[in-house]
Amino acid sequence: MESASDALLQEKYHQEDLQRLRGFRPIDDTFMRCLFRDGRRRRKT
Repeated sequence: MESASDALLQEKYHQEDLQRLRGFRPIDDTFMRCLFRDGRRRRKT
């Protein structure tokens, strides 16, 4: 059985994870479309 302090600690870690995720910069869709045209990843030559 999980104690109340374990539940609070788990919730704290969950909130910290969510905050970290909010800090990530979303990848620009246009940039990604250029990399993956025609369903294949383009390579530098």
